[in-house]
Amino acid sequence: MPGRINCTWRYIDQPLDHFTDPSEPASPTYRERYCLYDAYFAKARAAGFNSTTDEMAPILFYTGNESPVEEYVNNTGLMWNLAKEMGCLVVFAEHRYEGDSFPTMEGEEDCVAGGTTAQALADYAALIAALKKEYKTEAPVIAFGGSYGGMLAGWFRIARPDVVAGSIAASAPVRMVASADTSNYKGGWEAIGRGMSKAGGATDNCFLNFRSVHQLAEFIGQSDYGLEVMNKAARRCEGAEFKSGAELLSWGGINCFFMAEGNYPFASTYIPFSMGIDIPFPAWPTRVGCAAGLDEDLGKQHI
Repeated sequence: MPGRINCTWRYIDQPLDHFTDPSEPASPTYRERYCLYDAYFAKARAAGFNSTTDEMAPILFYTGNESPVEEYVNNTGLMWNLAKEMGCLVVFAEHRYEGDSFPTMEGEEDCVAGGTTAQALADYAALIAALKKEYKTEAPVIAFGGSYGGMLAGWFRIARPDVVAGSIAASAPVRMVASADTSNYKGGWEAIGRGMSKAGGATDNCFLNFRSVHQLAEFIGQSDYGLEVMNKAARRCEGAEFKSGAELLSWGGINCFFMAEGNYPFASTYIPFSMGIDIPFPAWPTRVGCAAGLDEDLGKQHI
């Protein structure tokens, strides 16, 4: 399966503000990076496919999210599988203000004002138009994305049905936007709990112990001795010690979230890459974490 080393890496000039009033001076531009793979598309075209609207395989377009786009190129297998089968053009677009798609903000009063979802989607629409012109095709476009990228893929289809014929979104928490009612939203904790229980291949002891820690940490962290014990157990370096039980819970919670997010049945660099770590998670990392001690019956009860 092709990946980022097989891509043609390109840049396209994009306006920093796609919505500038025509009567105002032109918006400054920045260079947006994207990954392009056209071997399947070229082969299908040479064989006589992609010649009419009815026979055109779609352009598969990943709406990049909050990391360098390489993270998604090697971890979105469905796009590559479909592209090979159907003869598709594959595009992974990097989100503005991420990776190598960072505008020059020198002299800008509000330097991140252009980092909106509306501007990002306008970038993607402009890139699609440019590619269709280059490849002389009117092939339909299917947007793909995961997490925030999945939200973008869904919104892209809603906002620009003239550009996107459909979208496939994975783990797209559309209810987490500021305007939505999140009063009953369980966020990532439901997935974390499933992964740390018998249902996720660990043991129910693991999640029971994990929940019990939340009761104990706040209490233990109120004393100097308790903090000393917690910092020693967590192997905290000098100068980076936890100053409260809440800090321990925040640190532990985010790591459990990352393990649940990358809880694949095979080793994967998807989550470590986003954290700047070049070591893959093992297969089923949540199970591995539980097996380090939390799978045992420690005699604790969550009340």
